[in-house]
Amino acid sequence: MSRVQTPVQEPRPRLALGGKALLPTFLSLGLAGAVLAFLVVRFDVDLGATWRLIRASNPGWYALAFVAYYLSFWPRGLRWRLMAQGAGIGSAPPERLPSALEAGFYILQAWFLNAVGWLRVGDPYRAYAFARSSGSPFARVLGTVAGERVVDMGAILALLVVASGGLALGHQGGRIGVWFIGVAGGMTLVGMVALAGMALWGLRLASRFPAPVRGMYERFHHGVLAGVRWRIGWVMALGIVGWLLEALRLGMVAMALGVGLSPWMVLFTALANALLTAVPLSPGGLGFVEVGVVGLLALTLPKETAVAVAVLDRSVSYLSVVAFGGLAFLVYQVRQGIRLRPPGTPSSAPR
Repeated sequence: MSRVQTPVQEPRPRLALGGKALLPTFLSLGLAGAVLAFLVVRFDVDLGATWRLIRASNPGWYALAFVAYYLSFWPRGLRWRLMAQGAGIGSAPPERLPSALEAGFYILQAWFLNAVGWLRVGDPYRAYAFARSSGSPFARVLGTVAGERVVDMGAILALLVVASGGLALGHQGGRIGVWFIGVAGGMTLVGMVALAGMALWGLRLASRFPAPVRGMYERFHHGVLAGVRWRIGWVMALGIVGWLLEALRLGMVAMALGVGLSPWMVLFTALANALLTAVPLSPGGLGFVEVGVVGLLALTLPKETAVAVAVLDRSVSYLSVVAFGGLAFLVYQVRQGIRLRPPGTPSSAPR
């Protein structure tokens, strides 16, 4: 008799947001506060003047900063959808391909989790949410997320070169521009080498693994490489649009404070912010992003103004993500709980 083989079930990622998970966030908040306090003392920042600048900010420009920032989730969602389509997600029933807005909704939740947790826990979470919605294997969707990160670094590198060239022409921060280009170039190179290694030797090495592990890697492998190769021009263009909208957010914040910044400095600072956030030294880059942004802006602005811009900008790119992303995460979890509960099941079962 032939033995019936049961399909391999991929483990679901476990996610806990209890006290232990939030402890690192509180520690990072303390670290950020300590770093900012050090900056205030070390560079003799007048907090009273900084607060007066923030209170006098224009609410209209500040609201436009929110609009620009949250508009960026649509091109990012569309880019991810294109990569998922290239990986074959939704190509065969009963799978489906989520819309760009739905993908952007998952990205917002992921950014919330990255803002309150360590080691970019939001990335595997959004892959799981996308896989759950599409009916596709989790490993294949996670591969599209990994490929997306490599493409993103390429987009950041290209824009950094442009912004640094503009700064050099204006005799602003030339050496710092070279340093950030080096970091972005190194991270992009590592990603490209990893992709090349996967394409050349990944499947050969995976053939030596046990069948369940080999199957998961093959799906991940396909998600990464097929997703990156699919319409790479559109994927890169959408990534660049997303980062330009982030730069527009910072520009709107500067306008709200009545600060004159060159477009090159705005673009460069927004991209430097992205690089500091990409390295998971703390949840959401807390402490490190603030120092980096203030340091860059202080090249052309008074110290108090640089701090005001950094604080107001982080209220959009960090605090609002914790608030709105947390709400999106809560709504999604409640909706999934309702969908998964069988009809007639009581809301709470006796223990």
